[in-house]
Order: sequence, then structure tokens, then C-alpha cells
Amino acid sequence: METGTAVKSNQATNEAQVKPAPDKGLEAKEGGAEQKPEKTYRQSEVDALLGKAGQKLKADNESLTTERNTYKSQIESLTSEITEAKESIASLTKDIETMSADDPDKHALLKLRKEREAELKTLKAEKAEIEPVKAEMAKWKRDQLVYSVADEFVMTDGKSVDFDSFMASADKFKLKDREELEALAEEKGFKKKSEIPPEVPVKPYSGVTDGGGTKTDSQIIREYADNPNDQEKKKAWIALMQSRRKK
Repeated sequence: METGTAVKSNQATNEAQVKPAPDKGLEAKEGGAEQKPEKTYRQSEVDALLGKAGQKLKADNESLTTERNTYKSQIESLTSEITEAKESIASLTKDIETMSADDPDKHALLKLRKEREAELKTLKAEKAEIEPVKAEMAKWKRDQLVYSVADEFVMTDGKSVDFDSFMASADKFKLKDREELEALAEEKGFKKKSEIPPEVPVKPYSGVTDGGGTKTDSQIIREYADNPNDQEKKKAWIALMQSRRKK
């Protein structure tokens, strides 16, 4: 019996010695959420996102313009009705003043003038309620224009225009028209996106020169370092760096 127990003890010891160590990386994953690297964006991706924002601004601006025109029409209509009511009251007052106290039509005109005065009061109240909304929408439309113009330019470093900073400058100088805003952008040294030539895509590095020979990485790097203004050597160096990143 003792011999059997000793054999089982030795087997347990051997199994413990050959048991593989736990995977620390696996334990880390099981113990908590895996940390994902923070997402970064290329300038082209940023510009694309801003382009979509610009399209939304344009759609919002068109909707706003339609709504603003509706309020404008309402105010114009109310103004016209108020003018007519005032003229009617003045005419009624003039007629009433020429009537004698016992004229049977005087009471009817007094009643009609009172109704017109009540109507005038209502019209003025409606106009007073709409006018602030019109002013607010006019400011909103102007802000949309500022954002739209800013989206058409890039800064001197090629990055997208900072909307908030551009808006602050426009507010400071009380600029409202497109021409004024474009002049502000040009004064800051910004360039219109539509006037910037498209970037020439760089071909992936192959290691083969135009003459058919092959240059080493060191030669390409050294030639670019010696001649940084040489566009061909610069392209070769950029292509080399891109090929290295892909590996």
C-alpha cells in the first residue's frame, strides 16, 4: 500500500513540473477589457469630414432661408394691414367729428372705429412677436454664411480653417457679406481650396531608378539629405518611407 501511494505522489509531482505556465497576456485579456489604440485621422480624412459638415450647413442654410422668407412675408403683410387699419381709423374719426350728436349713423361709426382700434392692437402684438424671431434668424443665416466661407478656404499650413476663430474675427469687424468674409480670409493668408492644385500621388517605392539601375536605401536617403530641394530625390525618399511603413 505504501509503494502505491508513493507512485501516485511521484506522478502528481511530475505533472506539476511539466504543466505549462499560464499565459500572462491571456490573463490580462480575461481580467479586463483590451486597450485599443486611440484612433488618429489624416488631414484628408479631416477635410472629408469637414466637407460633409459643410454640406449639412448648406442644407440647413437653404431651409433657414425658406423659413426666414416666410416670417418676412408675414411681417410685410402685418405691416400693410396695420397701415390700412390706421388709415381706416383716421377716416372714421374724421367722419365722426363732422356728425352732429343726434346723427343716427354716428353710433354705428363709433362702434366700427372701436372694432378697428381693437384689430390694430392685435396686429401690432402679432408683429411684435414675430420681429425678434426674424432678427434671430437673420443672425443665424449670417453665421451659416461665415461657416460656409470658412469651409471654402485652408490656412497657410494647409489645415482646415478654425471656424470659431474665423467667426470671432468676423464678429469683431461686424462682417456680413460674402465679399467681406472672403476678403478677411485672404487677408489672413488663407487660400481657396478650389485654387489649390491637386496633390500628385507618389508611386510606391520599387528600388528601381529611371535609368534601370537599383539604389540602396542608404543611397536614396543620402542623396535626399545632400539635395533636399531636388524634387526627384525627395519623391524617391518619400516613396521609400512609405514602403517601409507598409512592411
